[in-house]
Amino acid sequence: MGSSICRADLHLHSTASDGKYTPAHLVRLAHTAGITLMALTDHETLYGVEEAAAAAAKLGIMFLPGVEINTAAEHEVHVLLYGVTPQMGELTNLLCEISQGRQERAPKFLEKLAALGMKMTLDDLQIPEGTDCNRPIVARALVRKGYVNSTQEAFERYLGVNKPAYVKRNHISTEQLLKMARREGAVPVLAHPGLIQNEVFREADTIHQLKQAGLMGIEAWHPKHTSAQGQYWVEMAKRHGLLVTGGSDFHKEDDDHGPIGSQINNWLTMQEDTDRLLSIMNMN
Repeated sequence: MGSSICRADLHLHSTASDGKYTPAHLVRLAHTAGITLMALTDHETLYGVEEAAAAAAKLGIMFLPGVEINTAAEHEVHVLLYGVTPQMGELTNLLCEISQGRQERAPKFLEKLAALGMKMTLDDLQIPEGTDCNRPIVARALVRKGYVNSTQEAFERYLGVNKPAYVKRNHISTEQLLKMARREGAVPVLAHPGLIQNEVFREADTIHQLKQAGLMGIEAWHPKHTSAQGQYWVEMAKRHGLLVTGGSDFHKEDDDHGPIGSQINNWLTMQEDTDRLLSIMNMN
């Protein structure tokens, strides 16, 4: 990043997955927030990357193309991949499979909800163009229809794992994804590890195994990590020679994620950490 002061947010979502704003609008919001380095990391799609990259170039923001992929089934392990491109054949094949699975999932959600007395159509879901059905989209539809008061209530009562309207999906294993990412030349980072339900994933031995499979970094700085958790994951990353990253996980204002740039004040080694990430990406 040279001598300029880095203000980074490496975890952002747009309408290409479950965010509120289009990729270009999201970039403008990042610019307004003073972000100089950003990554678009939509859930399991590259659909918004081209639009976001073009908008960032116009505004002078350094842009990293990314994607967030959910692995390990109900344990909700998320991996961020940086430096992704549509030319990565294995990755795009995986994303196509996930997209197909999501399309098949939509009517199953509607069927389960109807059985619970909440009738909706595919049109009611208002799925944005280029996006597939996901649980936040279903949750927002339930709010619009008046069946629940908030998306949080929708998840807690109906859409969360093992809740009555939950529909299972197929997942790649974390190790498989890491190995594939490294073959493709992407940089895989473990997202918000403090939120992983299976505590095994928080242990040093597991992090060592993930590094052996190809893990290159840990997202230590996240709105749902306490300061102590953030520092714990920084030390874990250092112990294993892994990158440290951070981001807001922004989806929209006033939800249970953070505002754009929310981790800048917590992430005190941002400059050196992002320099290291960018250096590695240039080597790939």
